[in-house]
Amino acid sequence: MAYVVVMPRAGQTMEEGTIVEWLKNEGDLVAKGEPLVTILSDKANLEVESDFAGVLKKILLTPDDGDIECLTPIAIIGERDEGIDVQAILANYD
Repeated sequence: MAYVVVMPRAGQTMEEGTIVEWLKNEGDLVAKGEPLVTILSDKANLEVESDFAGVLKKILLTPDDGDIECLTPIAIIGERDEGIDVQAILANYD
């Protein structure tokens, strides 16, 4: 099953953040709780841990994308041998 990773809300007042650096590449194994991405919030740089275990299947947004609204999909994590349809996953994302 594929999971959507979103730009986290690192505080009640945070409305957007910026990706500073991906700590994993597409195709890398990711453990739940492992640092996945560094973001810049309105107050500090934060390492964001993965809420899911699996393989980083697709990075949707990068540091070049600038400010990203909180809860916007930024990546997809899935099973090792799972084929993913990015458009279908995002169309079904609530």
